[in-house]
Amino acid sequence: MKLSTLLLSLYPLLLAFPQQTSTAISPISTSIGPRYRLRTHLKPRSRSNPHPHHRLNGLYLYTSPSDSVIGRNYPLFTSNISLAAYAFLNGTNINNTIQQFEIYNTTRPFSTRFSLQPDYGWAEVNIYPGFSETNGFEFVNEGRLGKALAMSNSTIYGTMWGGWIVCDWAHGAPQLFWRQNNYVAPQPYPAPRNCADVHIIQVL
Repeated sequence: MKLSTLLLSLYPLLLAFPQQTSTAISPISTSIGPRYRLRTHLKPRSRSNPHPHHRLNGLYLYTSPSDSVIGRNYPLFTSNISLAAYAFLNGTNINNTIQQFEIYNTTRPFSTRFSLQPDYGWAEVNIYPGFSETNGFEFVNEGRLGKALAMSNSTIYGTMWGGWIVCDWAHGAPQLFWRQNNYVAPQPYPAPRNCADVHIIQVL
């Protein structure tokens, strides 16, 4: 049998076996600073934060995969620091800095992505594999609390940034959302009763 005929006869078998590929993604930007975990700290009671529930204070961020969208993870919170996800900032300057996470023991990066809800003042935060278009993350000094994760107002999302809000939601654990106050109204409206405005503090 000719070699070309042999290869053609084996071609369907080759297609039947999955091809091995690398899950590693070459970094397109530079890590800024150390790895850390993220912990909630309640903001004081105010007109926009009328029900700061103590059960939402001092919780650590971890990730939980979505049942409906492949690749999507929810940022949830637990009191158990051993379950917390390691995070780091990735970027070359403040305008393109992405909040990323190390999860699932893989070299593939997972990045924070904001949803937009035109009819609401707050929206979901999700974590997807790969690099995100939601950039401009930075840490601001909150005095004795330490450094808090925020958005630079020099980016598109930063111009709509109104802070973090954590809610008892649909996944059996408190879930992270972001206030998009400038997207709907210039002033923040009161957080729902099952939610609270929080700082997200860097824990080295």
